[in-house]
Amino acid sequence: MTRPTVAYLQPPGQLTRNPESEHGLTIVGVFGDEQGGERTELAQALERIAAGEAQTLYVERLRALAGSLGELVALLDWLGAADATLLAADLSLDTGTAAGARTAALLREIDRWAREPEDARRRRGRPGLAAGVPELAERIAQLREGGLSLQRIAEQLNAEGFPTPRGGKQWRPSSVQSALGYRRPRPPAPGAPPPPGPQYRPGAHPGRHRPSPGRSPGPAEPKPPPRP
Repeated sequence: MTRPTVAYLQPPGQLTRNPESEHGLTIVGVFGDEQGGERTELAQALERIAAGEAQTLYVERLRALAGSLGELVALLDWLGAADATLLAADLSLDTGTAAGARTAALLREIDRWAREPEDARRRRGRPGLAAGVPELAERIAQLREGGLSLQRIAEQLNAEGFPTPRGGKQWRPSSVQSALGYRRPRPPAPGAPPPPGPQYRPGAHPGRHRPSPGRSPGPAEPKPPPRP
């Protein structure tokens, strides 16, 4: 059984490939936008999917859909919410197959990893003080929360006989700071913006906002049909 499909081109024109014979698709509409312009035709293509008239979005070039990985992941999430798939001919990516679904999952993980603060990635790469010496980690946290300076914490740990994480006998303010770095992420600077998220302007979820003239098009108004 062929899949009803909407094709999207950038720039608009004729399909240069034959998705019906190559992939068993039934093209029910072809849409296209000029490069660098508003993607109003893409919005219309997605509306056809949301209305249940198509199950697949077909593109000859994946780059026509998004300008960044975050935008692409947001679009993949939207298609998933609409029970639809993406087929990009240039990369042989078909999210309706097991291999394509794994690729989409990998893209989501890479995007999440790229948006994660660097400190969090660094902490995950090593077991950390809390995992290796939980009693010491808890004691340092107690002293820090009590308002003690790094120097006072070092003196207290020396008095209580705690070895340093590397087995040393002498605590110094620098070693306390290093231990605290394992336990807690560095706080953001005052007024710093939050980590960036997906920038797919059309919107990551159907049904939240209606696209307005002059804005980037997107799957805002349409909602996926109810499942039987």
